[in-house]
Amino acid sequence: EDIQQPRLLAMAANPPDLIPGATAELTALLTAQPTSTRWSWCPLVGSSNNGYPCLVDHDLLQAEVDKALGNGQFTVPPYDLGSNVSAELSNVVPAQVWLAICSILQSGETDSPLTFSRCEESFPVTIRIDVTFGAKEITGIREVKLHYDDAAVVNTVPQLGAMTATALVNGTPISLDDMGSAELARDTSYSLEVALAEAESERYLRDPLTGDPLENAREILRLSWFHEGGELDASATSFNEGSTQFSDARANEWRTPTMDERTDDSSRLFIVIRDDRGGTSWVTSNLRFIR
Repeated sequence: EDIQQPRLLAMAANPPDLIPGATAELTALLTAQPTSTRWSWCPLVGSSNNGYPCLVDHDLLQAEVDKALGNGQFTVPPYDLGSNVSAELSNVVPAQVWLAICSILQSGETDSPLTFSRCEESFPVTIRIDVTFGAKEITGIREVKLHYDDAAVVNTVPQLGAMTATALVNGTPISLDDMGSAELARDTSYSLEVALAEAESERYLRDPLTGDPLENAREILRLSWFHEGGELDASATSFNEGSTQFSDARANEWRTPTMDERTDDSSRLFIVIRDDRGGTSWVTSNLRFIR
């Protein structure tokens, strides 16, 4: 996908689900330096049509904590997570609080039109980032699961390695990095490959959501490819055991831009990898075009 303006390409929580007491690092992949950044979290949010409003007031959540534990026993952390490039979220609210809220949400006694049926083992909270690029405002959200059990098995975020580019005609592999040390020719087709170990597609017990027993499955991996100028063969590649080959997920083709398409002497590539259990990470590279 071609990047023509400042964008938020991805949000990541590492790890993407937390046992009690654990902390996740929250990061965002932005294509330009933001004017301002604000992170926050909320137990339950509304729809995108309404701007993802937080539906559980902080004071209301504190009241539920006091009801479950007794007044003054635990103070709910602020929803505001700061304005730095990254932020942190810790799983510190006692499990009985989330279980009580889960019971209320499942009862149908609230006025909320949202369905909320799966919070028996973990409670999904929403992370939000509000970013501005001058007059342009962007909001992103993602879910982080807060487990109740210390023994819960958490997901490991899939990781990408280095990128290489090889000209399709008589090419040798060129290592790409963030330093801009690689040089590529303009208006030339290159085979792109990113290092990705098969072990990054973890095996786990998948809930089929049909009432059937848990099934042993490998994670589905999806890679999103972004570039500045030229044309990619595919905006996304993937691995789904039994449907696609693993080698296909880590390869793509890119025709570099002509001078008319991009006058800058440099360009960037972004690859975001996501698994089907909330794991997200990315790798980026900067390169220069041969004069």
